[in-house]
Amino acid sequence: IQEYSTGVWEGSKTPFQNVSKVPPGSYVLINLSTLSFEERTYWQWGSSSSRLKKSHKKHLPVQEELKVALQESVNKQLISDFPVCAFLSGGLDSAAILASMNQMQRRNVKTFTLDFEDRSYSESYLAGLSSNFLRITNEKVTLSAGDIAELIPKVIDSMDVPIFDPACLGIYALSRTSAQQGFKVALTGDGGDELFRGYRIY
Repeated sequence: IQEYSTGVWEGSKTPFQNVSKVPPGSYVLINLSTLSFEERTYWQWGSSSSRLKKSHKKHLPVQEELKVALQESVNKQLISDFPVCAFLSGGLDSAAILASMNQMQRRNVKTFTLDFEDRSYSESYLAGLSSNFLRITNEKVTLSAGDIAELIPKVIDSMDVPIFDPACLGIYALSRTSAQQGFKVALTGDGGDELFRGYRIY
C-alpha cells in the first residue's frame, strides 16, 4: 500500500510477486555452468565522498569542491560512441551540467527544453537565458493537454516499475524527440532539485 500511495518502489521491491530489482550500487554475477547467481556490491553510501576528500590534498572551498565533483561526474558521462545532448530546464541543476558539458566538448552541445501550451508550467524562458548565455543550440518540445493524454499509456507501457511522477511524461517526450534526431545519450538535471533548491518546496 505504501508503494502505491507514494509512487516509489524502494530498494529491491517491485509490484510483481517473486520478482526483485538489483539493489542500488550492486550487480548480479551469473554462473552459466551451474545456473546460479551471486549478488555483489560495488558501491556504498559515503564511499565516493571519502575518496573525493582523499583525492584533493588541499582543502577547497565548498563551491570549488562542488564544481570539481560536478565536472568529474559530467566528464565520465560524456564517454560515448554517439553524440551526447542535454535536456535543459529552467533550473540550476541542468544549467550547471550544461555549462560543464560546454567546457569539455569542442562541438556545440544540442539541448532540448520541454515547453507547454499552458504558459504557467513553462520553463522555456529561463532555459533560453541559459542557452543564450552559453551560446548553444536549444530546441523547444511543446506539449498540449491532448499530447499529454496521448503520452500516458505509452509512458506506462515503457516503464520498468510504475512511478507517480508526472515528470516522466516530459522526459519521455524529450527522449523521443532527441532520439529522432540521432541522439542516444542525454544528460539531465533530473533529481538535482533537492541539492540546488530548484523549486520552492525544497
